[in-house]
Amino acid sequence: MWAFLTSLFKYFYEKDDEGEDVREKFLTDQLIDLKLQAESEEFYNDNTLVPDVVPKDMVCFEKSGVITLCGEDYILIDGVTYYDTTSCLHNLNINDKILYLAYTDNNDKLRVVRILENQGQCWGDEEWLDEKSFNVVHHLFVGQVEYRKERYVHIKGGDLKFSLDDVEGSFIPIEGDWLEMKCTVQQNHEKLMDITMNEILEVLSFGPVRRKMKTAVVTDWSGSHGILDRQIYYNTSTCVDTVMPHVGAKVMVEAIESDQGKYSWRAIKLIILDNTTTTFRKKFDPS
Repeated sequence: MWAFLTSLFKYFYEKDDEGEDVREKFLTDQLIDLKLQAESEEFYNDNTLVPDVVPKDMVCFEKSGVITLCGEDYILIDGVTYYDTTSCLHNLNINDKILYLAYTDNNDKLRVVRILENQGQCWGDEEWLDEKSFNVVHHLFVGQVEYRKERYVHIKGGDLKFSLDDVEGSFIPIEGDWLEMKCTVQQNHEKLMDITMNEILEVLSFGPVRRKMKTAVVTDWSGSHGILDRQIYYNTSTCVDTVMPHVGAKVMVEAIESDQGKYSWRAIKLIILDNTTTTFRKKFDPS
């Protein structure tokens, strides 16, 4: 799809400059439509396996339990309830008393959604929390990426993180990106208008808070990263072509809102419209 769009733009830009503004607006509109269609097709083709999610309108409840077994990436609660700890930020040990959120599936099996709190070592004579029930609803949250470690994205302002393998998204976030996340949350009827990240059960999908597509000119290039129109940051992973644009090159860019030093936009895709000032990208040499 991007190869087709590149050829289309190059064809038009090789013509004379008469009516360039009209052509540019028309082609930009067409590019946006085709880009959205391409992303939808790519996601359908690349995601044949859909991860388990908390069913919408399912009733969740808080429950206390004791960890009776700790594996490398899982625990057993009360000797019978399994929980995958891959995305858990709590430090968990055998005999820890924990507060967790769970629901009962259609087979009457207890499914743990997340660990809410590690209350420390259990001494056997403590009071246990009465179960509190919550409905599960969808909600949109805005957050900024604190950092990404391998496939896990960590969000500022709490213990929220998610795996790129389990969440729908059209780009790979980096530190500073602003994301709008569609999540399942536990709904507390006592505070319907006060939903915080602490109530998030699972991140279902994410996208940029703001995005824009435009033609731009490279105004700075360091060899590993550069600036477009003195306001959009980009690096070597951004360019779709086998060459990197240098100062003076004209490009078509898709950018998202992101804090990158003094710049508030980051390019996530870039195609070259005029490569008369570009040079070939050096191939990575692992030696």
